[in-house]
Amino acid sequence: MDDEPSAPIATVSAYSLMNSAVLAGTSPIPMLKRAAILCDGIFVDTFGLGDPGGSIERLYIEKTFGGRDEGVELLRDREFTRLLRRPDDFGSAVGQQMQAAVMEESQYFHAAAIEYVQDLPDAKLEPRAAPWRGVDYKVRGAVAIELAEDLARPDALRPWLRNTVGIITPLHSAVFMKTMSAAPNDPFGRLVELAEEDVVDFGSLPWKRILELRRSSFLRDFRDRLRAIPSHGDRSVIEDLWRDLWAFARSNQPSPRKAVVGAILGNLPLNPLNPISVLQGATSVHKAQLERTRCGWLYFLLEADPGLANLQT
Repeated sequence: MDDEPSAPIATVSAYSLMNSAVLAGTSPIPMLKRAAILCDGIFVDTFGLGDPGGSIERLYIEKTFGGRDEGVELLRDREFTRLLRRPDDFGSAVGQQMQAAVMEESQYFHAAAIEYVQDLPDAKLEPRAAPWRGVDYKVRGAVAIELAEDLARPDALRPWLRNTVGIITPLHSAVFMKTMSAAPNDPFGRLVELAEEDVVDFGSLPWKRILELRRSSFLRDFRDRLRAIPSHGDRSVIEDLWRDLWAFARSNQPSPRKAVVGAILGNLPLNPLNPISVLQGATSVHKAQLERTRCGWLYFLLEADPGLANLQT
């Protein structure tokens, strides 16, 4: 991995993401779909899930990414498998180094994770407990280790993946705040905001559509635009959406007088080349480039949800 990727790599553990999502009362699938939109790839830490490519590893990836509806078909889709990165892709020796780095880095979050999990009521942790044993110190210890490793994974894997981000649940946020006394940056928060404002909910789209959108010529425009919006503060992605829509409308406002004059001058028989036509053509190209810079991300939103073009007020 010699070149810096144009977008980050999301890092997850198929095992712990499924567990933490269940404890948080949510599903990992929408989070992973949003990651597929904003990230070049998703690194899936499969440590502890048996042989690479084996049945247990496949089962957890299917359940975590697709659930009962889409999971079985996903690993048969070459485009989906190209999205994934796994430790074994780097060789067994490097895979072991990655796991060691995650374990070492997780010590930074371990005390806060234990403190947080100890305060959780048994009812919150029951989905992780065996029915015959109930919630005991082993369950709490396992959850704490998983949360600490999830938070450590992005930084720990940067020597190999360079540009990494984590996928976090409210449980991860709570542990992070105990450690850093500040809320963590959610790299996918802007996509959640678009969903909450009923613009586009990427998390609800089928995987087939997500993979199609990853091939869009406007995907990079969309990623670049969201990256330019500060992740902290009061600024909303919806404010930028409306600002760019109004700017687009103003730049494309028709001017009848200019249109008539341009049409007349552009058709005068000025040989060998009509300079007015050349100027109009150059202006059109420049205008198209400006519109692409400003509005490419809006075109991507329209591709994601064509119904947006038909909205009426």
